[in-house]
Amino acid sequence: MASQNDSDTFVCDACGRELPLRTMKEVVNEAGDVERLCPEDLDKRMNAASEVKGGPGEQKKAAAYVDEAAKDAPYGERDNAS
Repeated sequence: MASQNDSDTFVCDACGRELPLRTMKEVVNEAGDVERLCPEDLDKRMNAASEVKGGPGEQKKAAAYVDEAAKDAPYGERDNAS
């Protein structure tokens, strides 16, 4: 039986960081487009949405389904004080 190990990575579609695949979150918008996001960008997307539902993912067991209000979520910006 194949297992996912820590050496498997993905690149976040929002911020471009390479992270362990086990941390990847899937988001599906109303058009059916799937994004692979890091946990921080998932939070931003879900906070920007007026409605979030759970459902099956493509690679993960579950994905967040969001409405179009979330499409303009401020991605890639980190909450760093300069």
